Amino acid sequence: MDLPSRILRFDELDSTQEWARAHLDSLPECAAVTAARQTAGHGRRGRPWIAGDGGLFFTLVFPARVPPAARPQYAQVAAIALARGLRARHGVQAALKWPNDILVAGAKLCGTLLDAAGAGERLLLGVGMNVLGAPAAVDRPVCALADFLERPPSPEELLDEALDWIAEAFSRFEREGMAPFAADFRSFDALAGTRRLLRTGEGTLEGVVEGVDDSGALLFRPDGGELRAVWSGEILI
Repeated sequence: MDLPSRILRFDELDSTQEWARAHLDSLPECAAVTAARQTAGHGRRGRPWIAGDGGLFFTLVFPARVPPAARPQYAQVAAIALARGLRARHGVQAALKWPNDILVAGAKLCGTLLDAAGAGERLLLGVGMNVLGAPAAVDRPVCALADFLERPPSPEELLDEALDWIAEAFSRFEREGMAPFAADFRSFDALAGTRRLLRTGEGTLEGVVEGVDDSGALLFRPDGGELRAVWSGEILI
């Protein structure tokens, strides 16, 4: 995937994802929308995405270049690319929580969200990362890059890095498929081998996380049951 041909920067938006959706027809094929502050961001399943001041919030608009069944994997590929980049460039021990959250020391640093746009031939990848600060009142452990780096990058610097990492990863994904990224996920997996609760559309199961398969699906062994490949759900921590 090419780098965005245009980056639109705002001081504040309700949501970069919703702004990009509303203005899709005026955007070039590949573009990025970023805001210094979001007032109504959201994550998976419509949950509010709250982040501290000095966070990185952006939406990447890009053409879908894989078959429809593989398109949800873009969000996981992006998370893997960001985790790899944070490790290599900044020495942060970023880990992954299936399907596409980035953790450091067990606390959430970043999440990605993928939506279809228009007729589905373009996609919206939303990224929210705590950089200089993390929210104080949330229902899960959270962290910011500033907790681990004496001189963290600014959100503006990190945006440029993140777009490079994601564009390179998407190009490889479009050429080679998910398997090489699943191998990276296994290297960075924060929860493999641990007992967890898994919430799916069928209810909540207790069991052991056993990693991911080559499609990026979660491998989960419920108590008293057989190993399952799960494509949609949430691990509760």
